[in-house]
Amino acid sequence: MTNLPIVVDGRVTGVFGIAQDISLLRKHQRDLAEALDAAEANSAQLKRLSQAAITLNRDLAEHGLYQQLVDQLRETLGAHQAVVSVDTGEGTAQMINAISLSEKYARWRGYDAPIDGSGIYMMVAEQGRPMRLTQAELEVHPRWRGFGKHAAEHPPMRGWLAVPLFDSAGGRLGILQLSDKQAGEFSENDEQVAVQFAQMASIAIERARLIEKLRVRDRFFDMSLEVFVIFDPAQRRWLQVNPVFSQITGYSAEELCSHEFDHFVHPDDRDRALERAGELERRAEVPRAFQVRYVCRDGSIRWLEWVSVPAPDGLVYAVGRDITERQQAEQALRQTLSDLNNRNRELQDFAFIASHDLQEPLRKIRAFSDRLQLRHAAELAPEARDYLDRTGQAAARMQTLIDDLLAYSRVAARGKPFAPVALDGVLAAVLEDLEARLESSAGRVEADPLPTPEADPTQLRQVFQNLLANALKFRSPDRPPVVHVSAEPLRIGDAPGWRLTFADNGIGFEDKYADRIFGPFQRLHGRQDYEGTGIGLAIVRRIVERHRGTIRAQGRPGEGATFILEMPERQPEGVALQAGVLTEPGTPPDRD
Repeated sequence: MTNLPIVVDGRVTGVFGIAQDISLLRKHQRDLAEALDAAEANSAQLKRLSQAAITLNRDLAEHGLYQQLVDQLRETLGAHQAVVSVDTGEGTAQMINAISLSEKYARWRGYDAPIDGSGIYMMVAEQGRPMRLTQAELEVHPRWRGFGKHAAEHPPMRGWLAVPLFDSAGGRLGILQLSDKQAGEFSENDEQVAVQFAQMASIAIERARLIEKLRVRDRFFDMSLEVFVIFDPAQRRWLQVNPVFSQITGYSAEELCSHEFDHFVHPDDRDRALERAGELERRAEVPRAFQVRYVCRDGSIRWLEWVSVPAPDGLVYAVGRDITERQQAEQALRQTLSDLNNRNRELQDFAFIASHDLQEPLRKIRAFSDRLQLRHAAELAPEARDYLDRTGQAAARMQTLIDDLLAYSRVAARGKPFAPVALDGVLAAVLEDLEARLESSAGRVEADPLPTPEADPTQLRQVFQNLLANALKFRSPDRPPVVHVSAEPLRIGDAPGWRLTFADNGIGFEDKYADRIFGPFQRLHGRQDYEGTGIGLAIVRRIVERHRGTIRAQGRPGEGATFILEMPERQPEGVALQAGVLTEPGTPPDRD
């Protein structure tokens, strides 16, 4: 109301009053004040949301991130309680990762009740959309579980708000919950801010998990004793290398990643390395393993063998191993094979000379010696006839030695391809050949069932022939010879094999001669006692070694001898000795 005086002749004669209804104005002023307060609250809320975004954008570890999330969420929206729970990956099960409580709930900070997946919050996970309830709506909701036995102790609440968390692929990640608004109930604006916060939280959780994976990968990279790299075929560069690669090449990780990879490749390997990189860029099928040489900082050459796996994003993850020593060993092996082949050829040449050039004059010596015996023996003095007899005997022994040496040299040169050989049949054939000796000595051969290994049938027959013939030859004078042949399975490395045992009751020998008896022309007895040149066991060992086996002997003077032969059941692929030529693994032998 406004009052104005009425003045007449300088004297107040009355009052003029104006009354106005200002209730609408007051309402507008209150509405404006409330709008200003709301705008100020929203501004403060947005400011807190911005600050939360800055906090969550740091490289936080996942286990520490969740507490940051709920603390920032509760502060941003002005609530007394905030909870974050994430999926465990096992159906709909979830676990509470962090809780933030104001001082109002200080006594509840140690409360740790597991969730059972039946509460109202699971509706948010099931429906995939936010949910906001006043306290009154919350308390009458059928999925509200209340506070159970703690209801009487729990402070009064004001409302509940929950929003889902989704990963970048749209999959369910978890839930953010807020309860007990500090002032009033949760509003629609609070819900929108919570949704925005959930988007930031999802990004932060995925980033934290990715960072943890990268940290694990980096630790694996750094701790590994193998070479690990991430390669981009499109750029022809390594994106990441581990310290082992730097140690091998002498270049730092920065140097290795700052140049195209072929900058470090040996010139002779560059074209095929670039060709492989091009195939990887086109995502074509390539062999997983690849060997290439690198030129190190000090000029040395190192061989690396890579095993690579292309990823869906086009990058290639590869593990490498320094095989320089292996390559050098293989080169040394190739050189050794070449040297052995040369020696084998020399031995074959010698065999040819022995079989032709040496035997020709020997045949003439024997021929002329025989003629002298036939035509002029009666005319010679006794001493001359004795000399002539000795000459003939020496020539015969020389012929035997040459024949035995030829047989020894031909073990490899004339070996046949390996095939399954029934040793029972081999033994039967040998016993048939030795039938006369067995009858004359009243001896016998006892045998267990024998296996069927891969072998050269002719050469294994020669082994059986020599071992059994020796057992009959070196028999004890006071008892008939008995030879027992047995077999038992065994492992040779990782492969199955057989142990063959030839045990006799002959004169035996001292163990100190166990290795000597396998040498060419080595004899433990004089020629006058036992016939032969001493080449038989040398041939046996050479045959056994051709079959990737070993043979050893055990002697008991006066009691007998045992020969133990061990060989694989199947001849392994690899370095082969056939026809006198050693070949590298995977290389077929030359054939005439």
